Amino acid sequence: MSLITAPVLRETLDYDPKTGIFTWAKPTSRKIKQGAIAGSVRSQGYMRIKIGSKEYLQHRLAWLYVYGQWPENEIDHINGNRKDNRIENLRDVPKALNLQNRIAANRSNQSTGVLGVTFRPQEKFYEAKISVGGRTNYLGIFKQLEDAQAAYLKAKAALHPGMIE
Repeated sequence: MSLITAPVLRETLDYDPKTGIFTWAKPTSRKIKQGAIAGSVRSQGYMRIKIGSKEYLQHRLAWLYVYGQWPENEIDHINGNRKDNRIENLRDVPKALNLQNRIAANRSNQSTGVLGVTFRPQEKFYEAKISVGGRTNYLGIFKQLEDAQAAYLKAKAALHPGMIE
């Protein structure tokens, strides 16, 4: 199945670039009312819209709607809010650059919940690390979580050009 084109998207949906909200211009079923807000939230927190039998991520549709072509890379939510699809909050970047703009730890980081910092319970210290170009850089061990986090944030500012403050 081919992807929706910009002209078909613009006939089907209206998009407000200032709010990031899509509404139905031409409903695709009887259950949908014209002018109704389109989409729902996926389990990962991204907004989606089903058009016909295909599901699309709203941030990618926003890019297509505004620029008339699909993004070449990943769409990064600059402020980290996956539901904020205002065009000023979106940028087309390679995956490595998108990952640099992370502001929250992985859900798998159960030890601290802090990006770049893990707790080593046997040794009773915090370890800070950062990845750059596929390589992990060891930043040190710390007695206090705040010190480990500060070391990580300092390294992130220096080593991750994709980070938006």
